[in-house]
Amino acid sequence: LKKYPSFFFSISCTTRDIRPGDVPGKSYHFPSREEFQKQIDRGEFYEWALVHGNYYGTPKTPILDALER
Repeated sequence: LKKYPSFFFSISCTTRDIRPGDVPGKSYHFPSREEFQKQIDRGEFYEWALVHGNYYGTPKTPILDALER
């Protein structure tokens, strides 16, 4: 990212527990399972998956915002 400042780092969402060293909003966004499901229902992810009992997904809005900038 330092070499290519026009690149954008997409922060994924997950419902897994926060681990030591995780920084909410930097490592991942950590919505509740209920909120994640609402985001799925509203079509707010480019992709999402249920992995080992936790949801993971790539939210659309930050990517669309970065493209506009």
